Formats: sequence, structure tokens, C-alpha cells
Amino acid sequence: MKLERRQLLIGLLVLVVGGYFVNSLCDRFYFKPIARESQLEKSIQKKLADTRLKIRKLDKRLALRDELRARALPNNTELASSLYQSWLINLVTSLGVSNPKVDSTNPVAEGDITRLQFTLRGKANLKQFTNLLFEFYRAGHLHKIRQAVLTPTGGSEQMDLSLTVEAIALKNSENETTLTSLPSDRLTSDKLDDYLGIPRRNLFGKGILSPTIRSTRLTAITSDRFGRHEAWFSIPQKGLTHYLEVGESAIIDSLELKVTEIKGDTVRIEIDGNPGLLEVGKSVADLNDIEDSPANLP
Repeated sequence: MKLERRQLLIGLLVLVVGGYFVNSLCDRFYFKPIARESQLEKSIQKKLADTRLKIRKLDKRLALRDELRARALPNNTELASSLYQSWLINLVTSLGVSNPKVDSTNPVAEGDITRLQFTLRGKANLKQFTNLLFEFYRAGHLHKIRQAVLTPTGGSEQMDLSLTVEAIALKNSENETTLTSLPSDRLTSDKLDDYLGIPRRNLFGKGILSPTIRSTRLTAITSDRFGRHEAWFSIPQKGLTHYLEVGESAIIDSLELKVTEIKGDTVRIEIDGNPGLLEVGKSVADLNDIEDSPANLP
């Protein structure tokens, strides 16, 4: 009995010791190598991901470099300045800007980049200025407007315009003797009509109303047998008459004249969203203040 117990204990001891050694061998020659291989695989995958990211960034930089080269002004800064100045003056002239003048300053070289700065002055209304911005940002040149200053001039719709423009020339520009003909993709919409709401806003108050709209006169109010009223607005300078019912509007010199109510011999109007009251025989110039809230109609 004692011999059997001793043999059993010896067997258990051998089993425990053997299990320990087997476990150590498995850990040393199987599990740890697998863990090292797994860690190495993760490290390699991370390096591959980082490398792919760097390649994508490099591809973008190369693509951007190629795009900049295609849009930049010529490397010859004297030629670049002359070409761009001519382009700018031709642009504003085609849009009807009055008395345009473009001056340039000395180029500033920064490595492969040369910055050219121009100052454009002239007289323009809001519609012409909107057209100018549209055509400027539709052009594919490497340029931008640094500063824009608009100064109203009395009762005229014309404003003194001053723009500071910067254009970039590159040593490795693809354009050697001409400016790029590529279009730009910086505009949200490529349709000018989508931007014409800008000049219809009365940015400077009453003073910006043009002589044409100020001379617009309410000549008559008519009614038909169905009780529908119609206001007649004559524009002497253009020889036109607009016949407007409530809710209808007319565009006069890029501003919207809208009829919101007709009662008796008085019409409530809005000029570019600014309300006022007008009596038959009176012109827009007779309004006390187009921006004040009108009194209640009688």
C-alpha cells in the first residue's frame, strides 16, 4: 500500500515537473516566437500604412506643384508684370469700369516664387464690381485680391474702386511667354446670375440710389372690375413705364422696386428690401427716408 502511494506521488511529481518543462519549452519555442512575429507584423503594417500616407501626401504635393506651374505667371517678371497688367486693364475696360488705371510695385522674390503686386483704380457700380469679381476668380491665374475698397460718390451709383491684387510667378512656370488660359475652380457657381443678388443690395443706404431710380415716379393707380389694383411707375430717363400689382417687382438699375400694398392713392413699396410710402404724382426722390419704417397706411 505504501509502495503504491509512493509510486503515485513519484508519478505526480514527474508529471508536474514534466508539465513545467513542456510548458517552458512551448512558451520558449512556440508562444513567444508567435508573439514576436505578431508584433513584427503589426510594426510592418504600421510602417506600410505610414509609407502609403507619405506617398499620398507626396502625390498631392506633386499634383499641386504641377497645377501651380500650369497657373503661374512667366518666370520673366518684367514680361509677367506687363502681361498681367494688360490682362487686368482689358478685363475692367470690357466690364465698363470708368477711368481704369493699373499700377505695379517692385516684384518680391522668395526662392522660386516671385510676388507681383498691382493696384487697380477706377469708377464702377455694384453690378460692374460683381462682374469684376466673377471674372477675376473665374480666371485660372495664380492670383488673389489682397484688399478691396469701395467709396460711394454722392447720389451716383458709381463708386470709387481700389483693388490691391497679388499675382505669383514661378521659376519653373509652364507659361513662358503668355498667361494661362486654364479656368479656375474657385467659384461656388459658374453662373453669373447666381451672384447678381449682390448688386441688388443697398450696401450704402439711400445715397447709392441712382438718378434713374430716384426719378422713377408713381403716375397712376388703376383698378379693374375684379378689384385688382395696379400701380404705374414711369421712368423718364428710359421712357419706360412698369405696371405692378401687389407682390410684383421691377429691376431698375440693378435694384429691385417691389409693390407690397396699394391703398387709396398711396403705394407701399420696397427698394431692395427697404420700405417706404409713395403717393400718386411723387417720385422716389420725394421719399423722406427709404430706410425708415413707414407709418401705417390710412
